[in-house]
Amino acid sequence: MVTAAVIVSLLLQLTAAALSLRLIRVTGRRSAWILIASAILLMAVRRGITLFRILSGDETLLPDPAVEGVALAISAFMAVGIALIGPLFEAHNRSAAALAASEGERRKLEARMLQAQKMEALGRLAGGVAHDFNNLLTIVLGYADEAIRRLPADDPLQKNLTEIRGAGRRAADLTRQLLAFSRHQPVQAALIDLNDVVSKTEAILRRVLGEDIRLLVTAAPAPALILADAGQIDQVLVNLAVNARDAMPAGGMLRIGLSHVDAPDQSPSGQVVLTVQDTGCGMSPDVRARIFEPFFTTKPAGKGTGLGLMTVYGIVTQFAGTIQVDSAPGEGTTFRIAFPAGSGEQVRAGSGVRAPAPAAAATVLVVEDEAAILRLVAATLRGEGHTVLEAADGQAALAAARDCPGPIDLLITDSVMPHMSGGELSRTLAQERPGLRVLVVSGYLETAASESPDTPFLRKPFTPDDLLRKVEEVLRSQGPAAPPAAGA
Repeated sequence: MVTAAVIVSLLLQLTAAALSLRLIRVTGRRSAWILIASAILLMAVRRGITLFRILSGDETLLPDPAVEGVALAISAFMAVGIALIGPLFEAHNRSAAALAASEGERRKLEARMLQAQKMEALGRLAGGVAHDFNNLLTIVLGYADEAIRRLPADDPLQKNLTEIRGAGRRAADLTRQLLAFSRHQPVQAALIDLNDVVSKTEAILRRVLGEDIRLLVTAAPAPALILADAGQIDQVLVNLAVNARDAMPAGGMLRIGLSHVDAPDQSPSGQVVLTVQDTGCGMSPDVRARIFEPFFTTKPAGKGTGLGLMTVYGIVTQFAGTIQVDSAPGEGTTFRIAFPAGSGEQVRAGSGVRAPAPAAAATVLVVEDEAAILRLVAATLRGEGHTVLEAADGQAALAAARDCPGPIDLLITDSVMPHMSGGELSRTLAQERPGLRVLVVSGYLETAASESPDTPFLRKPFTPDDLLRKVEEVLRSQGPAAPPAAGA
């Protein structure tokens, strides 16, 4: 019995020592478990010496059965205790790892939320700035065109005025990019195939990239249908190509690929992913975190506006897309843009627009809170023989309409005005004057479209020719154009 007790005690101590060494990996507390394992091994050595004496038949050194019983109990307690501690530590580690992963995911979500809030705030600021600039540019472009028409063709001022008009148009392009970022840019969304869009844009992209950069395009195996504006997707591709070109001054490769993936929300339609990957210089984490901010650029002064990638972000989010950027210094940059996949028959709209024939003289009520624009519009219309009623806000417009004994053929109104919006004004006048046609003029066409989705728009900034073309188009349209009254 004593021999069996010693053998079992020895085995238990060796097992406990082995389990202790295993717990070094589980708990990470190397020193503590090495110390415990060493102590247990010393006890095992003592048990081994005792077993050797028993097996050698030395009766003068036989162990005390009571002592060996206690040693057996202690050995069993240690082995069982250490065996039970292991799973507890493993469970604790799993819980800690899960908690750390959850905390990491929470921090990522918070970072994404803060980034989205920052971009939204920047978008509002950019949209407001663009709206104010559009009012100013309407005045600059309008009066520059008017002066060019009035002066003789050989007048020395013609060149200066043409330069002013050209600068105004370039400024208008910048405001359109700001509006795209702020999602106030008007869109003509349709079901388009990104395979077709990329294919048609490929020749333009090759010219943008130049001879030193190879372009490799990989289409999706099936139609890559999304609901978007093909023209704005073209702009996304061109802006990303320009960004890639500037990142590869010594040449390189740009890959554009399309694919279908499952949507994160498991929607049956999935997603269409547009991948644009270059082999350029890459970006540091600090730069990558700011690339979508308005006017942020790493290019030398005069080489970039800082609006290209900002415009990409605005267009992508406007069509419910997401954009992910992977980049590191010296490793190139990859943009992954995911759009909700569309379905159904692709819409192919014709691009030809026929200019309308001149309409007969009409009575036009013009409502604009910017005095210079009001004067410009009124003078332009009077120059074409129209009778013009002027008003600086909605209340003045209602008074002018009620004082007018004859018919009013057209209402031209800004969408955002103090006291009464253009939508409210047009609905009120539609009740009083059925059949009234309406043309909304605004730099915030998203706001105007939400109030009067079926009403013709003229985007600021515009030139006198733009205004006259749109007025002729609306006057020659069939049926009343005023929006229905609220609640109708």
